[in-house]
Amino acid sequence: MRTKGLQTSTTVCPYCAVGCGLIVHTKDGKIVNIEGDPEHPINQGSLCSKGNALFQVANNERR
Repeated sequence: MRTKGLQTSTTVCPYCAVGCGLIVHTKDGKIVNIEGDPEHPINQGSLCSKGNALFQVANNERR
C-alpha cells in the first residue's frame, strides 16, 4: 500500500483481551487502511478475523 500523504498511528485492537498491535493509516481524518503491526510483541503483524474486519467496521455507512 502506498502511504505517501497518509498519517500513520499505532494502537491496540479493542475486540478481545489479547491486545494485538495495529497500524492505522488515515487521510483527512478518515481511516483508509488497518493492518497488523509487525513490531508488536503479541501478534507480530498477524490479525485474527475480528482484527481483519476492523476496517469494515470503521467504514460501515450503517454505523
